[in-house]
Amino acid sequence: MERSSCCASVVTQTCEPLRLAHGGLLAPRFEPASTAQCPTHYVPTPSLNTVAKAARPFVSRAKPPRGLTPAKPTPPAPVVKAPVAAAALLSQVAEKVTSKLCGPPPTTAGPTTPTTPSLSSIPKRHVVLLDWDDSILPTSHLETLGLAGEAATPREVPQTILRGLVRLEVRVLALLRRAVALGDVRIVTNAGAGWCEQSASRFLPGVSDFLRKHDIKIVSARSRYETQLASEPCEWKVHTFRDEVNDLTCKSEQGTSSAETPEPLHVVVVGDALSDVYAAHAALGDRPSTLIKVVKLLETPTVGMLTNQLRVLVDNLDTILGLRHNLDIAMRA
Repeated sequence: MERSSCCASVVTQTCEPLRLAHGGLLAPRFEPASTAQCPTHYVPTPSLNTVAKAARPFVSRAKPPRGLTPAKPTPPAPVVKAPVAAAALLSQVAEKVTSKLCGPPPTTAGPTTPTTPSLSSIPKRHVVLLDWDDSILPTSHLETLGLAGEAATPREVPQTILRGLVRLEVRVLALLRRAVALGDVRIVTNAGAGWCEQSASRFLPGVSDFLRKHDIKIVSARSRYETQLASEPCEWKVHTFRDEVNDLTCKSEQGTSSAETPEPLHVVVVGDALSDVYAAHAALGDRPSTLIKVVKLLETPTVGMLTNQLRVLVDNLDTILGLRHNLDIAMRA
């Protein structure tokens, strides 16, 4: 979520009927909206949705010969479905995502088990750019509870919310640990300078410690570009994304020969707002040797919704990084 009055109609998102439970990943079609303030610079990604038609069982309607009484068919035994646990359901969602992104798994002679992509398939040059509000911290939900924002009162966090934040922190730390282990991670927010550190210290203290320990860079796009682009908040992240990718590229190309063909740079952008999608493509869409992979989360999530989304994201981060083409993914409730 952006902490500014950013134009929310930058991109119109239309999705096919298929819905995956518990924050499943779905590849939508992003259609540019007709707005002069925030033009788009990318080609819409085709939908990966499929609708399976169930085959009807054959029923014979032939009449029996005269004089013979047809035998009564034996009713089929009732099928009892076992309840599906939440963990198993999320695992099924992750399998559907992996299948849609990478195709069905290869068949083997014996039983198979899901495997994580090897480190050799992860690109060497990549960066993960994370939004903060409603992407790491459910700020909107905390504001409705009077715990964050200008109307917040200095009081203790209720135990029910605190328990949810503890579970959320586990998922945030899993995401950060995996992203740091694979490469570069940076947080880019439209909130003011210092907000991420302050809110993490209060609501996600373990995340606050991790950010300091691993020296993860936190950039306020507002503080950097509000003076020059006060009337264009949508452009703050466009310029900041471009700055950070240029900085990373300069560092990675130091010591390499000019004759060498650089490996494509994989940029993964995670955010809840359509302006994050716009900023990623507007900043990097025409950049050579750059692959853009955008993961759009649900807007204004509750603590539990964000926890489930990050769980699915962590389970599929390696797969997303390993793909050798541009990608737009959206979470669905």
